[in-house]
Amino acid sequence: RFDKTVGAFLGESRPVARGCEFIRAYLDMLGSYSFQADSHCFADVLALMLTDILGRLSRDPRQAGGRETGELTGRLHGYISDNLARKITVKSLAALAHMSERSLHEYFLRNMGSTPLRYVNRMRMTAAAGYLNMGYPVKEIAYLLHYPDVSAFSRVFKKYYQISPGRYAREKHLTG
Repeated sequence: RFDKTVGAFLGESRPVARGCEFIRAYLDMLGSYSFQADSHCFADVLALMLTDILGRLSRDPRQAGGRETGELTGRLHGYISDNLARKITVKSLAALAHMSERSLHEYFLRNMGSTPLRYVNRMRMTAAAGYLNMGYPVKEIAYLLHYPDVSAFSRVFKKYYQISPGRYAREKHLTG
C-alpha cells in the first residue's frame, strides 16, 4: 500500500519499490533520533535525505528524464557526505563535477537550493546535531567536522541553530 501511495503521489502507475526502500530506511533511521522541537535539525535531515533519495532514484536506469542531473547531484552529495572531516572547496567540487566554479554555483542554486558552501555547511551542521544527539563531546565534533577549533565550530553552530552546541547537548540530555 505504501509503495502504491508513493507511486500515485509521484505520478507513477506502477509501484516505486526502490524509492520506497530508501524512504523506509530513512524513516527507520529517523525513528532512532530525537530532535529538539525548536531546532532546524529535523528539517535539515529531511531535506538531505530527500536530496539523497532523489539522487539515487535518478541513477536508476529505469527512471526517465534528469538522469545525468540526478547522477551528478548524487555524486556531489556523496562526496560531501564522505568528506565532512576534510576541507571541501568549490574548486574541488567543480573538478568532481567537471565544470567551472561559476557553473557549479549555478548548478547548486538550481538543483540543491543553495550555494555549494552553504550546502556543505548545512550538511556539517546536520551532522553536528546528530553527533550531539549521540552524546559526542563538542571538542570532538569540531575536530570531526574539520573546524580549526571549538570556538569556530561553536560560532557556526550557534549562528545556524540559534543555540550553542553545549546548550543544545544539555537540553537534549534533559529532554531525551
